[in-house]
Amino acid sequence: MGPVAVSAGVGKRVLALNAGSSSLKFGLFQVSGDAAETLLAGEAESIGSPASRFSAHDANGKVIRESTQPLGDLAAAAKLVFDQLHEEMASVEAVGHRVVHGGAHVLEHQRLTPEVRAELERAKDLAPLHTPAALALIDAMVERFPALPQIVCLDTAFHRTMPERARRLPLPAEAIEGGVQRYGAHGLSLESAVHLMGPELRSKSVIAHLGNGCSVTAVQDGRS
Repeated sequence: MGPVAVSAGVGKRVLALNAGSSSLKFGLFQVSGDAAETLLAGEAESIGSPASRFSAHDANGKVIRESTQPLGDLAAAAKLVFDQLHEEMASVEAVGHRVVHGGAHVLEHQRLTPEVRAELERAKDLAPLHTPAALALIDAMVERFPALPQIVCLDTAFHRTMPERARRLPLPAEAIEGGVQRYGAHGLSLESAVHLMGPELRSKSVIAHLGNGCSVTAVQDGRS
């Protein structure tokens, strides 16, 4: 969701983290109902490459920190983010983590528990470029802020409404029972599009997510 003006001091402060295969994005938001105001955001890019860089900007888009020091791995990038957010973390009430794939059993956005963490671990081979990085970041946050609620936000959750005929693949029954099915992609992007379009979204629509990865989803009444 894009930034929406909210009065300072209203609602909760939420930190959103998105760990990719070679990037780490973060955003600190003041949230009230369906509205969210961006307070601070940034990203580490090209992690593990000599061209890696880190930048952070305030609510007005002004760059407040920039670094081109080498970031050898996600842990190094996470440390920069933690350092940048050091003062703000005391006011954060929850952390949301983008997780690309919840597998066959973690179907909805939910608070992290040991059981949910174990299921995500079992499903990591379904998104091998993204889930291991997300889990590493989740573990780092839990270790550093054990009392802070950690919420897993799944790209696959939006697609849990797909009918059986769309979800099932032409494979043996044992493969289907083992969790091999069509899960859908970029669900958080699609949820955002549905939310932002609101009543302007037609009953039957097609939404395209275009980026480094691309997908096209048929949406009926706001559901995949």
